[in-house]
Amino acid sequence: MSLRRGLWISQPAAILPIFGYFGVPMAFNGVFGRLVERDDGQMHYPHRNSKIKRARKQGFRARMRSHTGRRLINRKRRHGFRKISVC
Repeated sequence: MSLRRGLWISQPAAILPIFGYFGVPMAFNGVFGRLVERDDGQMHYPHRNSKIKRARKQGFRARMRSHTGRRLINRKRRHGFRKISVC
């Protein structure tokens, strides 16, 4: 066994190119997926984006609901932003 970039490896040196940045196998480094290692060593998907939740929290209707949100929309209009909210 040898220690390479923080991981114990029992394979011969010919297989070492499968290891990407920070000594993490490429399969878990964003090449084949977005898996991230937790503190306990388990792998998990970091975040699943939801367009509906984003629109409800940051969308135009949500901004128009509050005084500060309306101020933000008007400020973006004044500065000439093409897109004044996420949806």
